[in-house]
Amino acid sequence: MATLLIHAYQDSWINEDAKDANYGDGVYLYVQSRDVNRDRRGYIRFKLTGPNSWEQLPAWAVPTSVKLYYYVDLHFAGTGGLKINAYRVTTTWAEGTITWNVVPSNSDVLYGQANHAVAQGWVSMSLDLTEFELMRALPRGVLLKYNTEGQAQTYNTLISTENEEAATKQAYLEVTYTGGVASQVVWMMCKIQDFFKELKLGRIPSNKLLEQYGDLLAI
Repeated sequence: MATLLIHAYQDSWINEDAKDANYGDGVYLYVQSRDVNRDRRGYIRFKLTGPNSWEQLPAWAVPTSVKLYYYVDLHFAGTGGLKINAYRVTTTWAEGTITWNVVPSNSDVLYGQANHAVAQGWVSMSLDLTEFELMRALPRGVLLKYNTEGQAQTYNTLISTENEEAATKQAYLEVTYTGGVASQVVWMMCKIQDFFKELKLGRIPSNKLLEQYGDLLAI
């Protein structure tokens, strides 16, 4: 059993009340349910390379638990009982260009849900493992929004990746996984079988060999 933390590296929020505004350089993320078309939603992406990134999750790893952690700096509940829902983002986006009118697509399958019982502090959200595997193949991040929007003002202010004064309070994924030698061997055998099949069919250009099968060298 092993655990990997995958840190956020881009985030932003969108504002229904200012549909063309971009907040990618803000030090906070806002997630809000509010009447008269004033909802707000947050988007978070996670590091692809380097320390605490997707590339550090072994290809043979079998996740047993995945949790999203984010820090709430301020919480206000005008409507009780609301929860924050997470959804897997499925198309590309950038924190400097996303707006209410220019948003990526997302899965309709509920990825996770959190009930905010604290006015300030860390919140953890257990994520669906099937949706996680899909995000693992295409890591475009998560969308956070209230389960019911358009209510009496209820919001959470989250620490963003731009907030250097609170760098230890930025969002991350906690991935617990198993595998060990047996899983590595099975994965390697499947990879080798695939390699020879593709090679025989002439579908692997020589300049792409290391790119597509270089991960075998890490075993």
